[in-house]
This record gives sequence, C-alpha cells and structure tokens, in this order.
Amino acid sequence: MKEVSIFLASSIDEFKNERIDLGDYIRKITDQTIGQNICLKLTKCEDLSNAVSKTRKQEEYNQEIRKSDFFYVLFGKKAGDYTIEELDVAVQQFNETGKPNIYVYFQKPFDNIVISEKGKAVLERIKAENDSISYRAYNHIDDIKLDIIKDFIEKKVFVGKVEVEKEKVLLNGNKLFILQSTSE
Repeated sequence: MKEVSIFLASSIDEFKNERIDLGDYIRKITDQTIGQNICLKLTKCEDLSNAVSKTRKQEEYNQEIRKSDFFYVLFGKKAGDYTIEELDVAVQQFNETGKPNIYVYFQKPFDNIVISEKGKAVLERIKAENDSISYRAYNHIDDIKLDIIKDFIEKKVFVGKVEVEKEKVLLNGNKLFILQSTSE
C-alpha cells in the first residue's frame, strides 16, 4: 500500500476545530480510495508525542514536515513563530528535494478578524517567491477540502473524479461532504 504523507500546520488554538475537521476529511478520502491501495497519513501537532525531548521539540515537527508529500498551512488572525518556521522548513525542503507540495491558506478577514503584522509579512514574502508557492484566501474550511481533493487527483495520488452537485461534493459518485460555503 502506498502511503502519502500530509502535514497540516496552523496556529494551535485558532484552528483547532479546522484541524479536527480536516483530519476526519482525510480519513474519509482514504476510506473511499481504499481499493486503489492508497493510505493518506495526516500529521498535525496533536498527533506527535508531547513527551520530553532531548532536542528542541519543534525539531520533531520539522522532521515530519521534511518527510511529507503535501504540506498545508492555515493562517488567520495569528501567524505564530512556530507556524512560520514550519512553512520555512517546508519551503527549504521543497527547494532541496522537490517535495512537499506546499499550499498556504489565509483566512479572509472579516469585520472582527484582521491579519496580524506577521501574517501580512508572510503573505508579502510568499507573493515575492514568483509563484513557487501556492497561496489562497478562503472563506470556509470547505474551500480547503475542495482544493485538497482536487490537488490529490491533479498530482495523481489516486484516480478519481470530483463533482459538485448542488451542495454535495462527490468523489467517484460517492458523497464526500456537504459544501457549506465556497469562495469560487
């Protein structure tokens, strides 16, 4: 069975529910593609041991990033130093080896949500990378879910066809999730 490793980075407290939702979503995709001998392995900070480490704990996360095939990072009103470091590690690894595939998401600001100065600096730095890093603003976690499934098919992680019928997102004719919102 082919394992495809995915790392999800974000602010710990700001995106807790989104990480849980995306974890459930990745498991659902794995269930629907089981006949293709593919196992999607999602790693997020909660999945790694919080035991004392002989090295800096962040280095364990960075090692997982270096081994990953896909790297997704979410930024909202916060852009923490560790999340920025994780993006930097992914970019460095990509420049050295051609992987992981990197996808950066910025939550669209709403009336009471303003991107931090660190977040703005990250966005400006990404824009200066000459399109070597894919980034997108999103309204709802469903925007990211739809992108993920399209990314996997485009990168030939598995064979499939995605359809959106009214509010239903289908993978090979099977319901994957109900689309709550999309920015497209």
